[in-house]
Amino acid sequence: MKALICFLLIAITANVFCYNVAKVGDTYITSEELNHEIEQTDEGVSYSEKRQKAMENLIKKTLLQKYAKENHIYVSETELENYFISLYGDHQIMTTDGKFDHQKYHQLKNTPVVQQILQEMYEILLLEKVESIIKQEFSLSDDELLELYILENAQIDLGYAIINMKQADVPPTCTPDNAFSYYNRNPGKFLTGKQIKLEMFIVSDKDVWDKVSVSMNEITDFYQQLNTWKEFDTVQDSIREQIHLKKSHSESYREAERMKILYKENMDIYYPLIETPYLNKTSSISDFIDQYRLFDLADKMNEGEISAPVDIIWGHLVFNVKEIIEPSPVLIDSIADDIWKEYVEQEKQNIYSSLYKDYFETNIDSFIVPAAYITRIIIDPELIQVSSKVSRAEIQRFYNNNQDMFQSNTGLFSRDEVEEVVINKIIASRRMSKIDKIVDEIRDNLLKQDSLIEIAEDNYLNLTSEQIYLDKILNTDVYNEIIAEDIKSKTYSFSNKLNHEGKLIIYKVLSYFPEYLPRFSEVESQLHAFVRGLKAESTEEELLTYYNENQSKFYSPDSISIGGAFVPVDTTGIIIEDHSVQDYFNNHKEKYLRPESILFDYIFLRDYEVKYRGFAEQIRKYAQSGIDFQLLRHTFHTRNNRFQTSFPMPVEDFPRIFLKHMESSSEYFPEPIYEDDGWYIINIIKRLPSQYLEFEQVKENIRRELKQNSAIELAQTRAKTVFDSTSYFSHCQNFTDIAIPFELPLQSIHEPFQYIGDILPYLREFRRLYKREKYHSVVSLMDGYATIFLLDYVKGEKMPFEKAYNSVKMAYEEDKLYENARQFIGNLIQEIKNGENPDSVMFFFGGWKKAENLSLDRQIPGIELSYIIMQDIARKKQGEFSHVIRLNNEEFLVFKVERKNRVSNRDFKRNKESFYKTVIDKGFKRWFENYRAQSEVEIIIQ
Repeated sequence: MKALICFLLIAITANVFCYNVAKVGDTYITSEELNHEIEQTDEGVSYSEKRQKAMENLIKKTLLQKYAKENHIYVSETELENYFISLYGDHQIMTTDGKFDHQKYHQLKNTPVVQQILQEMYEILLLEKVESIIKQEFSLSDDELLELYILENAQIDLGYAIINMKQADVPPTCTPDNAFSYYNRNPGKFLTGKQIKLEMFIVSDKDVWDKVSVSMNEITDFYQQLNTWKEFDTVQDSIREQIHLKKSHSESYREAERMKILYKENMDIYYPLIETPYLNKTSSISDFIDQYRLFDLADKMNEGEISAPVDIIWGHLVFNVKEIIEPSPVLIDSIADDIWKEYVEQEKQNIYSSLYKDYFETNIDSFIVPAAYITRIIIDPELIQVSSKVSRAEIQRFYNNNQDMFQSNTGLFSRDEVEEVVINKIIASRRMSKIDKIVDEIRDNLLKQDSLIEIAEDNYLNLTSEQIYLDKILNTDVYNEIIAEDIKSKTYSFSNKLNHEGKLIIYKVLSYFPEYLPRFSEVESQLHAFVRGLKAESTEEELLTYYNENQSKFYSPDSISIGGAFVPVDTTGIIIEDHSVQDYFNNHKEKYLRPESILFDYIFLRDYEVKYRGFAEQIRKYAQSGIDFQLLRHTFHTRNNRFQTSFPMPVEDFPRIFLKHMESSSEYFPEPIYEDDGWYIINIIKRLPSQYLEFEQVKENIRRELKQNSAIELAQTRAKTVFDSTSYFSHCQNFTDIAIPFELPLQSIHEPFQYIGDILPYLREFRRLYKREKYHSVVSLMDGYATIFLLDYVKGEKMPFEKAYNSVKMAYEEDKLYENARQFIGNLIQEIKNGENPDSVMFFFGGWKKAENLSLDRQIPGIELSYIIMQDIARKKQGEFSHVIRLNNEEFLVFKVERKNRVSNRDFKRNKESFYKTVIDKGFKRWFENYRAQSEVEIIIQ
């Protein structure tokens, strides 16, 4: 009785506690199936290993069944019967007189036992059939198998070079030997350049701010000179600030003069002494100090000489020339690319010098271009001075009026944490107001040159007057080119305010010449492009021949016309009561956990060659010693907007390399970090622990979120209503109260569509629809939902030569460039074949590289997608060179098989069968892993 009760309990428990352990697509794998599979798994391993193996077997089985269903693979009645007979055909219950009896089989096959056997057989046969069908895709011919066998078993020594196309697009007279000769003939051209190290101190206007006062008489006098209609009381504070700024700047000059006298006598001064690294003509140390001017000033001085105060916009700088290193020859290895570029340019000049002149004189009419004489002013917001003094009342007022601004990823920061941010925002606001005022002044005085000069001098702006070209001839100055494009786009509006990389450009056209003929000297530097372009374009006949030979390249894109109804997400009229906001907050407090964050600032020291490590460490030591970090930032920071430092940044958002340094250091100034071609010197201002935010801090954020969610839900409901109620495009007009009906004209599939945006995600189904048919579902968009109909679809067609002319010309020129480069590299390889040293031949192109003992199933160092190249290597004999291989749009590859460990035929034949099986198994494994990754496989219980 006891045993019977135990058996019943086990049976009941098994039924009650059968649960899902995994999900594959829509199919669940149960614990009962898993336990059964575990029982079938080999002994000799731990239970956890058996369970894992059983789980993988079941997932594989379910995935293959899913694939069979998707691809209509099944086992026929005949296949199943033949399989049954092969296993049980000689059993006595199935035979008569020792032979298989079909009548007995048909009598028995509908019995429960045989039905169960047949079902299990069906599953086994189906899985074997699916696997067999898939493996057929990976079958290889004997030749293909041999090639693959060589790839996986041969070892080679490879010599190769990767050559940039621009380096190879050269005149036919250019050779490496001649480049070496050019270097040897011009030793003075390839010098290190003079280097100068400076010691300096800076007196900023902020340092002397409190030493300056502004009297009411000064303000009144200034107001009277303004000749403005504004009331005195409304501009009094602004005038005081302007006068204070000017006087502070003058005072910083006088203070710098006084400190210079003390410094010259080796006496202590009130300002920290800072050393620069070695500067040269092209050093990029700071965006805030004009290092080119600084170097030019120092270049005229002797070692030990001290400069007069240098105006640096926000103060004055005095420097001492600590050390001068005179120019010296540069090692040729470090400037090989520069030598080649300069040599090629010189060779082009030699070849084309007379051609340029002849071309200009012969085609002089084509150089008659529209031109303009302009005056322009460049405003760099970072160099606009404003007062940095901010009162407590201003801080409080700004914070109260702009609380929405102070958000992190999860909510708001408390007031004490954002005071420094508020100050920066107020100063930025002052700067923008001042810029707006300057812009207004400039616009009012655009035709008054004397007034413009005064405005520019007062605000340290860049004012120039110069001639610019409006067609064909490039303006070498980027600002002039932007102005020229603006003038053309506005049909000669002759004035405007533009923005380029954060800087404002204000210009006025003083004179316009519709037909201006430049002098030869004005266009000489650009004639190479004209002459080479002429040669590349060749004749109309050649372009037509190229078009006829490459017609498949010149097809217009498909075009499509769509219509439908768009339901926007609109929060207008949606009201969220306070109790709903409170309930949401109470139920989702975990969302309002502000993560651990860091408030920080940084200096970025640009350094392409990683030579400023020591100097980055020196800046860090300066900061540690107490030198104001903002002073160091103004002195050495190079433009870099990677981080927003106005707000604390969540620790999880920092790049790993930064976090590693910042967490390993308890100091406020961790070790400098090298990334992005430069050094980061970090100033950790405050570390903020994670904490839950108060309801009042996030209340309005939640209200906005709930409004948006309600608007989305309402839009979804309305969109579903439109979709369910429309069978024809004309039905969309019935829903103008909740949706916007639209009908868009035929346009290219590559252009963005109104309401819908990019149409490419829906294109596959559109190609299956008939005209005026509806897309299968509501389309979810960034700002709404849409029901869309296909109104028309026009396939792209071959463009006639006239329409494709520009594309033909571009493709033709590119092919000519490619052919020229390929021919040049072919000549280099011929030199190596003729016995020249490959290291010398490839010296200017990155060198002749080596890859030794290389297995052909591995990547070649420095080359992506080299498997195809490896197949080419497999066919090459030892000592054989490749043809010139185009890696991508910019690079070519050439290689030589230096040594090749051959694979014998006998060895291949001996291992052929097992190797073939391995190849097929590997192919199937890759396929299965990809198929599994694309399928929804979820392990519910480990």
